[in-house]
Amino acid sequence: MSSSELAEIRILAFGEIAVTVDGVAVAAGPPKQRALLALLLCRPGAEVPSGELIEALWSSQAPSSARNNLRTYVHGLRRILGEDRVSGNGRPGYRLHRDDLWTDVGHFEALCAAADRALADAEPDTARAALAEAVALRRGPAFGDVGPPAVVEDEAARLEERWLLAVEQRIELDLRRGSPAQVIGELSGLVKRHPWRERFAALLMLALYRSGRQTDALTTYRQTAAALADELGIEPGAELTELHQAMLRQDPALDRQSAVPAGADSPVVARPAELPPGSGHFTGRTREGTTLDAALADARISGRLPVLAVVGPAGIGKTSLVVEWAQRAVADFPDGQIFADLRGFSAEPVTPPADALRRLLWSLGVEADRVPAAIEEAAALLRSLLSGKRLLMILDNAASAEQVVPLLPGGTGNAVVVTSRNRLAGLIARHGARQLVLEPLAEDEALSLVARIAGPVRVRMEAAAARALVRRCSRLPLALCIAAADVAEDPAQTITEYLVEHRAEARARGNPELAVLAAFDLSLRGLSAGQQRLLLLLGVVPGPTFTADAAAALAGSTAEAVEPDLFRLVNAHFVQRRGGGRFAFHDLIREYTRTKAPAPERAAALHRLLEHYREFADAADRILQPGALRLPSVAGRDPFAGDVAAARSWFADESADLVAACRATGEPGHLATVAQLADTVGRYLWTRVDLDNWTVVAEAGARAARLGKDLRGQVAAQIALARIADCRCDFTTGVARYAEAAALARRAHWPEAEQLALGSTAALHGQLGDLRSAVRQLEASLTATRELGDRLHEGRTLQLLGAYRAEQGELRLAGDLFRQALAVIEKQGSRIGQAIILTNTAELSLLRGEFGEAARQAGRALSIADEVGHVSCRIGALVNLSAAWRGLGVAATALPYVQQALAIPAGLDARDLGVVLHEAAEVHDALGEPGRAIEYHRTAYRLTASAQARSPALTHAIALALAEHRWVRSGRAGTTAPDTPDPAVALAEARRYGYRGLEGFALAALAEISRDRGRPAEAARLAEQALRRQRESGRHTDPELLTAIIEAAGPQPVSDDTSGLGVGLSWGAQ
Repeated sequence: MSSSELAEIRILAFGEIAVTVDGVAVAAGPPKQRALLALLLCRPGAEVPSGELIEALWSSQAPSSARNNLRTYVHGLRRILGEDRVSGNGRPGYRLHRDDLWTDVGHFEALCAAADRALADAEPDTARAALAEAVALRRGPAFGDVGPPAVVEDEAARLEERWLLAVEQRIELDLRRGSPAQVIGELSGLVKRHPWRERFAALLMLALYRSGRQTDALTTYRQTAAALADELGIEPGAELTELHQAMLRQDPALDRQSAVPAGADSPVVARPAELPPGSGHFTGRTREGTTLDAALADARISGRLPVLAVVGPAGIGKTSLVVEWAQRAVADFPDGQIFADLRGFSAEPVTPPADALRRLLWSLGVEADRVPAAIEEAAALLRSLLSGKRLLMILDNAASAEQVVPLLPGGTGNAVVVTSRNRLAGLIARHGARQLVLEPLAEDEALSLVARIAGPVRVRMEAAAARALVRRCSRLPLALCIAAADVAEDPAQTITEYLVEHRAEARARGNPELAVLAAFDLSLRGLSAGQQRLLLLLGVVPGPTFTADAAAALAGSTAEAVEPDLFRLVNAHFVQRRGGGRFAFHDLIREYTRTKAPAPERAAALHRLLEHYREFADAADRILQPGALRLPSVAGRDPFAGDVAAARSWFADESADLVAACRATGEPGHLATVAQLADTVGRYLWTRVDLDNWTVVAEAGARAARLGKDLRGQVAAQIALARIADCRCDFTTGVARYAEAAALARRAHWPEAEQLALGSTAALHGQLGDLRSAVRQLEASLTATRELGDRLHEGRTLQLLGAYRAEQGELRLAGDLFRQALAVIEKQGSRIGQAIILTNTAELSLLRGEFGEAARQAGRALSIADEVGHVSCRIGALVNLSAAWRGLGVAATALPYVQQALAIPAGLDARDLGVVLHEAAEVHDALGEPGRAIEYHRTAYRLTASAQARSPALTHAIALALAEHRWVRSGRAGTTAPDTPDPAVALAEARRYGYRGLEGFALAALAEISRDRGRPAEAARLAEQALRRQRESGRHTDPELLTAIIEAAGPQPVSDDTSGLGVGLSWGAQ
């Protein structure tokens, strides 16, 4: 076989020797063959004489057959790597050709060299990315399972030193870009493992110091100095000593760090730049700007987080002042600026703190599917990411202090500026916020503002009229901008004539909001009829923003025709431009427009907008989820041209507006459109695990369908609400919802929906523990679905049947069902369906111990999940990849996968979260951290036990009990925790509900526990039962251990009796 015909082969040597072919691990051969491979890797491309190889492999004890044995091992390597990759006939020796062969050691060297070049070229971001990848390649000491050949030991020592240097360089770059808190944990471990490597101690001291932990930094120095003196009889070196002295005198140089932006692999974008553009007409407010400067300086001097609250009525210019001030202060905040509208006084619902936290974390580079679910955890992550940073956060339009408090970062380098119409007394009392109450502009400042917009000549020539205009607008910036823009639009009209037309003086005087509205009235007249109509119709938009396409839909026109009028409204200060081609209103203008447009025209415009949303959402949905059961509708044009990425991007950009559209529209003329829109948008929100918004949309769809007497719409809404209940592990509610959906579907003569509801009900019965009933109902549903020709639901039913057959311990049958399901789903083009089934098949391969196959399936599932944006599948694939690598014996390679999965998104249900925590526990146990593993196991058990997730709860109960037992057995704890579950009870439950695979797991755990407690006969009986169950099911759990238990006990009578097990195991007494 030539090299060109070979599959992709990778050799892993930075750890134990391993070989993969097309991503699947293959045996590297016996120890001497692995040692030969290591020797050839140490001299890539060079011909190593046979004598040297024999000496290295056998030392002075080489057998007479050594040369023949060497040829056998060479033949074994050629069989794995290919004939062309190991050349030579032994005379004089053999050569390994690495030109087209990927090795982790070679890749490591290349990455380190690339990092060195990047540093020389002053590209720290590129260097940091290369170093991070290089460091992650190490799974353990190089050639870790190869014996004592000196050449291998020397090369392993060289690689270890180069790896430690790469770690140092990467951490130095992390500190330079201002991430001290993020490296403290890693450095603490490195200092413990390498106590004589003073560079690590110095970096840890610096990270602690820059995180505000000076005492801990000095303690680290004392501990290091003491260890050096006690063990080696030497003093710390110059670097450590000088750093210590600098900390004692609090040298300002220690706080300096370059503003290096974060690398692509970092969860933080170092410099978000979200400040809106200035108005271009900002004038005055010099005193207020100085007040903000002083408040910021005072807070920093006093050592607290600067929190500044700018409050005042609508239209007084709070946001304009803060944005203008922030633009001048950008240099003080090298780590970026965030701007978030909290919608405290807009037509949309106030932004809850949890949503605001998600928005802030997104701005900092945290992917949507990695934002923690709990608000406390999300707030903690925000504080961690901003620790040691200098970032400005503007929270605009806050409703209350309670809305703001969870969003506050720590540290004195950051700053928060809040705007609100309310006086935020709680923020002042609890967090020492400085408050600035804005007053109307001084008259001279107001005149300057009018002059900048209407022209200084006109203001000078009509000074009295200009002053009257200022008074009439109550010196409010928003009213002044609109009035002055109106004056500027008609040079032939004098300011006096403008004022004559303005008859709202009496109504406006003394009431700031009325002054603004009065300005709106007159300025509206300065717009063309088309511009006036567009402005008034835009008030119909239910969401926070809109695009030119949405504006065109409202106007019944095209985006090209509408854009000139839209930009005229921007220039007249009626509409604000936002990033990404989006526009928004000031909330006062939105309210104003809603009172002006005639009701019939508003209703017609809203219908056109909803139809625009429905058409685009339907097109995107058909691309992302082809063949899904959906409400009947006429498929319109495809604005995305079948592009999956474009469809996903549109949903992501429009989701807030789509949810608002569903929630805010319940008029009779829109009910059918809202029902269809809710059905479509709900499917997207399902992929994002956005249960809160999905619930809002589903309830809106149910309400619209009910009011419109739309039976099919009611069916779709009930199915959505049932799926939400399933995602929340509220299976009883889910069963009731599906039952209602099935009944409605029969009335609506919609058999496909009825079968979907019945099949889903069966699946929930399985979740509740009734596997036999679930399988029986699913088989009936499969027959009915095939008769209907509903191929997508046929594939889903096959997948569910496979999952429950696996629960029953029938892994071979489950595998057949999954293969059938995948074939059906692939023909339907459902990428999400493929990802789900590949995730299931990977789990099945893991149960069978087929780890290479599991890795291949999980890799495919992850690729598809990333393509379509399916959060749950992505997490499942990451967990399966972690488990596969752990099964292959390389837990260090598994760790990054489970760490990604641990960044749990909001809404992930107890079942999926439990699976992630279980895998995290297993990985940390394999890495020699049993205490941490137990905590993960305990959390997984408590989470699933409190839900209705029966099978996961039993799995985690057994895993926790076994982990606790091993912890006590190791002597690290006296007794198991009082609330540790009893695996004998779990065994009884598994048998009661027919979980045959779990039965084998529980028996294996009980066998190990009984052996360790000195009950060899009982242990052997349990081990025999466990092996029998595992042979029957194909699920393998430590067969070598079970066999050893049986052999150690000697011959025992075969018995299935476990009646003596249970609380008698006495968990507290070991």
